[in-house]
Amino acid sequence: IKMLIKYLDNQNSLSTLIFVTNKPLDERKKVVKYFRKNCHVIINDDLNEENLYNKVMQIFQKNGYNISKFGINYIIFNAMLHWLLSTN
Repeated sequence: IKMLIKYLDNQNSLSTLIFVTNKPLDERKKVVKYFRKNCHVIINDDLNEENLYNKVMQIFQKNGYNISKFGINYIIFNAMLHWLLSTN
């Protein structure tokens, strides 16, 4: 956790980290408090493919960026792939 927070304090502005969990966040944990204060946290209990696509699109638009459907699908696919690999 210390190394992760150290990285996040000095992260590359061109990189994006996506963390996915299938359990509720433990709000008492230091890392969760850090994420809440310093990162963009999305919690969506009724997450499905359409909601996820729309959420990613909104984040990009809110920050003044345009992204193609291909780009969104690429982000979602890679986040899910990493999650699957980490849980097996």
